[in-house]
Amino acid sequence: ALGGSLPAGPPDTDESPDPGGQPSSEPVPDARVALLLEAGCVVLDAGTDGSPRRVALMRAEADRQNARRRRARHDQLERRQAWLAQVVDRALPGPALWLARTAPEFPLPGPFAWDVVEAGDLARVPAGRYRVAVAPGDAAGGGGEAPAPLSVAELRQLVTVLEPGAWILVEGDPAADVLASDERTGGLLPAERLPSGPPCWLVRRRP
Repeated sequence: ALGGSLPAGPPDTDESPDPGGQPSSEPVPDARVALLLEAGCVVLDAGTDGSPRRVALMRAEADRQNARRRRARHDQLERRQAWLAQVVDRALPGPALWLARTAPEFPLPGPFAWDVVEAGDLARVPAGRYRVAVAPGDAAGGGGEAPAPLSVAELRQLVTVLEPGAWILVEGDPAADVLASDERTGGLLPAERLPSGPPCWLVRRRP
């Protein structure tokens, strides 16, 4: 949804009763604004009641929604950095792969030399190149459409571009089925689920 319109009338009123039963001059938040914003609206129409109070209420609700989304995004990036620290602490420095369309919003840790590559382009990557590979569970912080979970075929291709003993970090539940079988993936050790949520899986190529 790109836009929504609110009908006029309550709950935006100047005479809402307070707990003591007396009229209050405080505007009453309109739950319909929150529902429209949560549905994805980016343009709101105040309908026939375009009073300054009504517009201020809508603006305040939009600010609350934006602040909540920023906090959630900040928490997500911090969580990803914590997961990433666990894999780079185990790997030897060298070439590393960020498997997404765009780089993340935070700096990728050195002394690793990071390449940003989409899963569909793995066939063009030299074999045995990387010591670390990360498959993020969303669009890597660069906006746009979230990538599909790695398929078995893509994971097999990913394994071929890794050095023996290289580490893979994969976010999201769908990857668990792919990473669970060494026979299906061609040379991976059993996956380890990192103790945090949403789920994140760490697996290693056989040395």
